[in-house]
Amino acid sequence: MTRAEAKEHNRRALLDAARQIVARDGHRARLEEIAEQAELTTGAVYSLFGSKNGLLIALVTDYLGPHYDEDLGQVHTYDAVHDREAMQVYLEAFAATDPGSPHRYGDLVFHRLAGHDLDTDVHSTLFSGEQSNSSVAFGDDSLLKVFRRVTPGRNPDIEIHEALTRSGRRRFLDRLVWALDPAHAREVAAHDAAMVRRNRLLSDGRADPAWLAGLEDGMARHAVAATAGRRALVARLNAALASGAVAPFPAARMSLLCPIAERLDQMPALAVEDWLRAALAASRAADAASGSSSLGAHRADMALADLATGRPAGLASTGQQKALLLGVVLGHALVIAEARGFAPLLLLDEPLVHLDEQHRAALLEALQRLPAQAFLTGTDAAPFAALAGEADFLRCMEGTLAPDPAFARPANGNSL
Repeated sequence: MTRAEAKEHNRRALLDAARQIVARDGHRARLEEIAEQAELTTGAVYSLFGSKNGLLIALVTDYLGPHYDEDLGQVHTYDAVHDREAMQVYLEAFAATDPGSPHRYGDLVFHRLAGHDLDTDVHSTLFSGEQSNSSVAFGDDSLLKVFRRVTPGRNPDIEIHEALTRSGRRRFLDRLVWALDPAHAREVAAHDAAMVRRNRLLSDGRADPAWLAGLEDGMARHAVAATAGRRALVARLNAALASGAVAPFPAARMSLLCPIAERLDQMPALAVEDWLRAALAASRAADAASGSSSLGAHRADMALADLATGRPAGLASTGQQKALLLGVVLGHALVIAEARGFAPLLLLDEPLVHLDEQHRAALLEALQRLPAQAFLTGTDAAPFAALAGEADFLRCMEGTLAPDPAFARPANGNSL
């Protein structure tokens, strides 16, 4: 082992040991115990990390370090804000940072405000999870803001076209389908289970033709059923949006990008199942080499475009993309209302942040016309002023919700 390899080995051993002990003991974790578990000395900690604080920050960096995503390639795990264990390490790093003295470690910079002692014996709660920044609450009186550097040429607020992978867009579509057809979840789960077993058989070299044929039959049946559900939802949603149901808010047009859906446009479902079974059988060698199935319901994707202009969402501005996504949510609520006879409850977290004044006014007007109850959140009251006398305004203070006296309550008898 070279000197560089030995250094990286020791660094990795200390991080692995620190992760276990910090998760158990928090900021009270002892360097001696960490070093002992890594079978090293405390001198190795100081040599590699400079201090206990340096070790903690390195541990946070390790959580946010690069990993490989099948759609995006090498990326950084910004979604660590959703991981309570990772957030505990964040809190420990801040507790060990001197107030008023920003500490830089690699690409991470820690700023801690003076005059407040951090309580590290609390759970974290993800308060908001934006693509460019997030807020994490620790207990009742500590709030962590996490900002991600915006890469030039790439907008981090594109929620369903770039920031989310293809699998994320597919899950978004499937959630819309499940709201109308709960059986869709069973079809997707059954397809994925058969696919996983097929991939395992192929990777293990146990290519039993009868066994594989049975799994491919299950994949074909469930994939066609799941795709039919997606097609039906897309058709109903597009019809609602094209009718002007969310006007004056701009309408979107959704597309299902899927070879199975293309064949369902031209062939009966049973014929598509037969085609998919044959295609899966023919691709066994290639799928064994790649370790994944090249065909199936899991290969579907979705796209959005502005209905009026035809501009794809991927070429639109951040505000336009937010508007398209909100239009889909509003249109879906109308589809649910039509199918069930009552509209769902809408929860929109800071929907006005990325909209210009024209789109804000259009959204508020569309929501008033929608046959649904909607809850909107925001940190600035001014954008909601147009709803005075038409909606209840509640202020969140010290863990309670109370009417905001600065706004008139609805005069139509629909007040909370």
